[in-house]
Amino acid sequence: MNSQDFSRVVSRCIAIDHRMAVTGYDRISAILLATLILVGGFTLLLFVMWVLSFERPLPLSPRPWPLVITTGDTVEISGDESLDEPLPSELPETGVPPVSEMIAGVLGVISQSRLQTGGASGNESGVPGPRRSLSPRLGNPGRSTGWEIDLTAVDRESYARQLDQFGIAILAVSRAPASVNEVFVLSSLSQVDAARVVTQSSRTEESARGTILFCHTDRRLAEWDRQMFQSMTGQDASEYVTGYRMPEVLVEQLARLEREYAATRGHELTDIHSTQFRIVDSAGGQVFEVAGQILRR
Repeated sequence: MNSQDFSRVVSRCIAIDHRMAVTGYDRISAILLATLILVGGFTLLLFVMWVLSFERPLPLSPRPWPLVITTGDTVEISGDESLDEPLPSELPETGVPPVSEMIAGVLGVISQSRLQTGGASGNESGVPGPRRSLSPRLGNPGRSTGWEIDLTAVDRESYARQLDQFGIAILAVSRAPASVNEVFVLSSLSQVDAARVVTQSSRTEESARGTILFCHTDRRLAEWDRQMFQSMTGQDASEYVTGYRMPEVLVEQLARLEREYAATRGHELTDIHSTQFRIVDSAGGQVFEVAGQILRR
């Protein structure tokens, strides 16, 4: 990989990181949308309860009005002797609670629901799925396909152990090409603070050694990188974009797996647009295997 290719990949990693960033506008929009959905749902629920509070009208039946019969000076009344309307206390119970009790019941249900869910949003407590990083497709003759790797780490500690197992280092590249601290290389990530290794490099050095920079397409991975970078160097993580630098032996292993997988399906490397790798458990520990390949059109 020449210097131009490495700088182009860094620029693309910066663009991907910028697209993944959550802006203040995104947060405000999400809060407003959630509030609108909550108020709308609450209003709809009250409307439904209000409609259901009405009793269906009973069919009308003729009232037996009294019959007045006059015979001379005598007046006789047949039928009901009283035309007085019944008092409210004498009316039968309808079984419909007052509106105030309805509202109190609804608010109680909502409060109980928030207590059960903890008021949290999303699936932060669940086990996250695979985390993906990729190496953008390069134009150099040595490797013209793109590589995508799915990681299985569920937290920052297991993530650090997984990187150390494969000898993968975190590469933090300054967004400003001419900065003094241009590139940091972080390794031995699962060790205690004193045993972690931080070295410095430059874009020129990484280009000369043919570094294949893997960019993150998952926000959780990028955030874990930033947390470890800031704790190990004390630098402002927002000024850097992070990715992976893999050891040469691992790169050769992935290239061999890519060729063998394509050959078993009757394809040449020139037919392959990108290859997806995943980490699986084996008798000797975790290993890489090819999950699939996308052909060129």
